[in-house]
Amino acid sequence: MILRDDGEIVIDSSQETSTSSDSEECSDDSHYDNDVRRLIGSQMCLVLGNICFVIIDGGSYVNVANERLVSKLALPTIVHPRPYKLQ
Repeated sequence: MILRDDGEIVIDSSQETSTSSDSEECSDDSHYDNDVRRLIGSQMCLVLGNICFVIIDGGSYVNVANERLVSKLALPTIVHPRPYKLQ
């Protein structure tokens, strides 16, 4: 993925790169072996001036954002008026 000076984003699908700020590595023997996860799609979005790459998979049951994502992007949070537990 390349972000040009004019704001255009270019994705080169021939390049296979993986980055992780926490050096997390996943191998074929990961703990997701028994999970049935199917990639539905991915989306790039702009959140408070930051480009985010969101992966959408078939194993997701709830629509939530990771606390790490919220803190890294310094997103404002508010208390839900009627909190509930996620399943």
